[in-house]
This record gives sequence, structure tokens and C-alpha cells, in this order.
Amino acid sequence: MPDSATASIECGPRYFPGKRWNSRFPVFGSKLRGDESHHFRALVHKLIPPEKLPGIQEAADAVEKEWKKLEAIQSWDVTQVQNKRDVQRRARETSVKIHFGSLRALCHLKNAELEAFLQQYKGRVIFIE
Repeated sequence: MPDSATASIECGPRYFPGKRWNSRFPVFGSKLRGDESHHFRALVHKLIPPEKLPGIQEAADAVEKEWKKLEAIQSWDVTQVQNKRDVQRRARETSVKIHFGSLRALCHLKNAELEAFLQQYKGRVIFIE
């Protein structure tokens, strides 16, 4: 699929002619409602490849913001770093289950099906075991 192609679905209110309106299916309300007739945002997120992050300043800023947020709440303690072999040896000796993993930064373009001024970059940092 080319980079410019983005999957999207047409969304609209759940209204069935001849049927009573069911409140279980609320109409999506937003400031765009009048501009888009009965169509609504499909909330399509487009993945930004990691190699393209440095070239898109807003995307790089979004990922950096996520890293800083995680560092601010002290998600990890860099003062307690140990050699992986030592931790594995100690885990075998004590029969304690240890999980090793790595961190990966992701970035998505939110609302990719809409005009550029309505889009927003969102960074995430995930743990991969």
C-alpha cells in the first residue's frame, strides 16, 4: 500500500427509517458535525515509519514529549542498571522469574483521513518483551 493511501471507513449516525430512535446509538457530536453533513470522523491513525521521524519535526516532538513524560514519572531507574548476565545468574540461583525487554518509540498521525489542520501526531513508547 503506498504511503499516501490511508484506510478509512464512512461513519454516520445509526438511523433506520421507520424505526423509533434508539438512545443506545448516540450521534457523535463535534464542532465538525455541521461541516461534514451526516458523515463523521473515522479516527484513522497512520503509522509514521521510524526512519521518517527525524524528517518530520512535529512527529519527533511528539515522541520526545512521550519520553519526557515517562522520565518525569520515573518509569525506570537508571541508577539501578545491572549486567544482564548477572541478573540471569541470580534469577537461576533464586528461581525467580525475570522478564527482559526493550523500549520502542512509535508515532501515529491521528485523524489521517481529515485535512492537515485537523491532524495531530501522537508519540508512544512501548515495552517489548
